Amino acid sequence: MKAFLGLGSNMGDRGENIRKAIKAIDALPCTSVDAVSAIMETEAAGNWDTMGGGKFLNCCVRIDTSVPPQRLLAMVEEIERKLGREDKGIKLNDRGERIYSDRPIDIDILLYGKRRINTAALQIPHPRMQERDFVMIPLKETMNK
Repeated sequence: MKAFLGLGSNMGDRGENIRKAIKAIDALPCTSVDAVSAIMETEAAGNWDTMGGGKFLNCCVRIDTSVPPQRLLAMVEEIERKLGREDKGIKLNDRGERIYSDRPIDIDILLYGKRRINTAALQIPHPRMQERDFVMIPLKETMNK
């Protein structure tokens, strides 16, 4: 199954964080990375609670995997933890708006074949990807490789 993952980093050695994440994704069981977009630098978007939302490096990878989506989610969350990602819980401000935290790595499952999933833990296609150039530009690039 072809799946697409969005990667982002705005803490530490951002480029190295992205490279380590791609290497770890490629090492997952029954999974291989078969395309990687160019890495782009973008301003942080949204409400930030820590370092002010430093600039991000973002890219997209296309993988070939037989790992089911929910298991893939658990595996990429484990990669995030190993690379220093702490609490991934959702925080809201007093107006009910999501507050984002800086992160050494963020890995989102954007697409998983033609599957549609809508659970509390996993939404595929990723619900906000259409709103984000830092997702759509590298996603289109990997789709065309």
